[in-house]
Order: sequence, then structure tokens, then C-alpha cells
Amino acid sequence: MNCIISGITGLIGSRFFELYGDKFDKIYQLGRSRANVGAEWIEYDLSVGDPIVLPEIDVFFHFAGQTSVYSASKNILNDLNLNVVSLIQILQSLKNNTKKPFVVTASTASEYGYTDSSVPISETYSSNPITFYDISKLAAENYLLQFVREGWVNGCALRLANVYGGSKKGQNSDRGVIDKVFQKALAGETIHFFGSGEFIRDYIHIDDVVSAFYLAWLNRECVNGEYFNIGTEEGTTIKEAFCLMAKLAEEVTGKDVKVTSIEAPHANSSIEYRSYISSIEKFVSCSGWKPVFNLETGIRHSYEKLFNE
Repeated sequence: MNCIISGITGLIGSRFFELYGDKFDKIYQLGRSRANVGAEWIEYDLSVGDPIVLPEIDVFFHFAGQTSVYSASKNILNDLNLNVVSLIQILQSLKNNTKKPFVVTASTASEYGYTDSSVPISETYSSNPITFYDISKLAAENYLLQFVREGWVNGCALRLANVYGGSKKGQNSDRGVIDKVFQKALAGETIHFFGSGEFIRDYIHIDDVVSAFYLAWLNRECVNGEYFNIGTEEGTTIKEAFCLMAKLAEEVTGKDVKVTSIEAPHANSSIEYRSYISSIEKFVSCSGWKPVFNLETGIRHSYEKLFNE
């Protein structure tokens, strides 16, 4: 089995390669820069979105893209190229394969738009994006599913909740918040949340995320042509999550960490004030996947050396 991984230098792509790279006979890495991981490099700049010719493969795991709500608003066309145009070019190339490849793309739960729910939301909930970023992510997802309906490729999209469990240099400031808060707490800095901090998030560990991508591939006949929520079905308020990071940091350092409320910046997108929990029944039913970690056990797993020192 041969595969292409985009975004192999990023947080999710690098972890996927680390845990599942040995499951494939040959791996190509697609992107602007080469990772020193022993995979053949296909140079491609997603921000340009030029046509591309790709080799014969069985599966394409698409982790690359623009991930910032605020960057998308500042440069709409760049976001469109990175998240939509480049994927269309990739799909056009894969369409010419002699056998139909399977494509798994990383979508986002914020495609549902502003949600205000303390119960899990399923895939029957209407998608109603309210940011340029989520518009582009939903468009990319729809293009993939239309390619599937046309019979040109097979594939599915995974709508990820709030991913944590690591960090990468160059990661956008509005991504990987939990890990950044934990690092601040370890440094003894005061942790701030906005307003009441009562907005609910579904925090999903990166190892659970990459296992979902692999199981989507293994269960490709069942998941083909669909999109799925990937989360834990457990809601945690931002305040609760930040207080937990402070508690865990105190366990490591022995020092008290303050957690306080501050006024939210006026420039914040209203998507920041949603409350969302993923219903995962659809994907569990198709793939047998289930998340292993809750927020505390996931942090302990990712930073186990700190807790064991």
C-alpha cells in the first residue's frame, strides 16, 4: 500500500507518520518543505495551488492547510488557495490514477458555526460557517465529497474538535491553546481566560485523532462519501480546562499558578464564544474507533516525562 501525507511536518501529520508510517509500503510527503523522515518528497506549495501530477497511490491523508480564523480574515485569497484550490488540484490529479485512491481530509467542527449546546451535536446538525476559515474548510470538504459522488475518487472528511497533545514551531496562535496554556502554567505565568470562561469545548487528544484517520482508511468502504465528527462526547468549559492545566503544572513544579478572568478583545471572532461537544456515534459505528484519553489523562500521556521526573 502506497500513500501520500500532506502536512507531515505539522502537528497531526508528523504524529500520524510516527505512529502509522510503518503500515505502508511506500510513503510520499507532499508539501513546500521536506521533512527528514525517510519519505519521498513531492514539492508542492499549497498557497499557490498550481496543477500537479501525483504518483499512483492507494490513500492520501490530507493534514496540510491554513488553520487560523484570523489569518483567513486578513488574507481571504491565500486561505482559499491553501484550503480549497490546492485540494482541487490534488483531487484532479488523483482522479487520473488507474485505480481509485482513497482521500481522508482534516475538516473542523467549527464548520457548524456558532453553536450553543451542552449536549453532543451530530452530523445531522446544519453546517453554518460564520468565518472565512470555516467557509473554506466546508468548501474543501464539499469538493472532496462531490469528487466521490462523481466516482472519481473515494474518501471521507473528519471534522475535528479541539486537538491537543503537542505543539509545533510556527503553529498559529489560535491553535493548540491547551498545550500553550499548560506550557505557560509550567513557567509559572498567570493563566487568563476571557469573561466567564463558561464556553464549552470538546478536547480530543492527538493520538486519538490520528487513530481515527488510520481507522477511516481501514474501514474505507463504510466511511466512503461521508463526513464524521471526531471528538470525545465530553464537554469541558474553558475555565475548567485552564484550571486543570494549572493544577497539573503545580503537580510538576510545586508552585501555585494563578487563573484569572480578563475582558475579551473586541477583535475576537464570535466563533470563540460557541459551546460545542461532538457526537461521535456515526464514526464509532462505521469504524469501531473510540477515543482513549480524556483531557487529564491525555496531558499526562503527552507530558509523561514531566510527571515521572
